[in-house]
Amino acid sequence: MKLDGPVFAVPTPFNAGDLSVDAEALRECVRFLSDKGAQNIVSCGTTGEFSSLTKEERKEITAVCAKDFPGK
Repeated sequence: MKLDGPVFAVPTPFNAGDLSVDAEALRECVRFLSDKGAQNIVSCGTTGEFSSLTKEERKEITAVCAKDFPGK
């Protein structure tokens, strides 16, 4: 696989109350990047949160990004 162009770090948004992953806010961020023409994204800890994510949270984040960043 060859990556062409810049790779954008996607921050992981969390819900304020229980600190769970805010999937809807993540979808909005991923769609925004896609709509603006981004060709590549990296998720799950590129902004430092990887060590605090559970395996299930990483799976959830990856699923949201794969679905909402189509064809990229």
